Amino acid sequence: MNDNIVYLICYIPTPLIFLIAGLLSWRAPTPYGSSIGYRTKRSYSSAEAWDFAQVYWGRLITFSSIPVLAVSVITGVIQIVKNFDENAAFITCMIVVTLQLVPVFISIGITEAAMKRNFGK
Repeated sequence: MNDNIVYLICYIPTPLIFLIAGLLSWRAPTPYGSSIGYRTKRSYSSAEAWDFAQVYWGRLITFSSIPVLAVSVITGVIQIVKNFDENAAFITCMIVVTLQLVPVFISIGITEAAMKRNFGK
């Protein structure tokens, strides 16, 4: 069995989880003060800020997860087809995992900036 198949299987859950979380947050935001959802000091400042943050972050993470999922699958397929050796597969895995997390941190920064614009400090 090609060990690179394992990498493909490992690439899929992270963007898929963020896609599902984003869709849920965007389309069915949790009530104010919930233990799940987009939780920051600024989002807890009011119920209106909470609702805004849930929908805004959910939309951002949903739309950013789609290309991340596509790139992850394409990279995994290339790894399988090219039959990467162990070192190349590991380095590729580290790059993919890092790139999967970048949109999360960017979406947090964008959401916080939007909340600051709309709700002040």
